[in-house]
Amino acid sequence: MGDRLIGRVIDLLENRINDIPGYEVRNTHEYKCERGWFGGVLSNGQLAAARGKLDKKTVAYFWAMEKYFRKTGLVGVNRRWTEEKDIKMGNRVLVMMLRDFGVGKYLKVEKYAA
Repeated sequence: MGDRLIGRVIDLLENRINDIPGYEVRNTHEYKCERGWFGGVLSNGQLAAARGKLDKKTVAYFWAMEKYFRKTGLVGVNRRWTEEKDIKMGNRVLVMMLRDFGVGKYLKVEKYAA
């Protein structure tokens, strides 16, 4: 597994704020509620899946989450506001990916369980 992909996934999981402030935030790269965070979760998940690096359970969860995000308008042109459950879903798939990559620190983590 490429170190850059692992690094990006860890960055998305650990270096963004889970909270949703009471105002719109854009392009700060600080909050998980920003459009860019969800784009990062989706693009890195797509890359890992295409490379065959994810377990079947992770792939199924990832594509179901991606479909939900698109169907409900979280991603796309007419984007809706982020909800706490959206962030939890993104966190969960990132942890699942890191487990599949064999990153030891995340093999038994429950912090981000949905």
